[in-house]
Amino acid sequence: MNIKKKDIVTLIGVVIVFIAAFKTSVIGYYPREMVWIIPMYIVGVVLAVIGRKMPAEKP
Repeated sequence: MNIKKKDIVTLIGVVIVFIAAFKTSVIGYYPREMVWIIPMYIVGVVLAVIGRKMPAEKP
């Protein structure tokens, strides 16, 4: 398996976004929890974008 650092960063970002989406849509949330749910969305999207924009590693 040839997993690159950019793929790991992208995967972490996508997993964080899915966790936040699952928490808000399936489990539900209280308004006070938005203090940490919104940053989870932001961090997840930023990591996913950074992971996709990282240059490919040389073999």
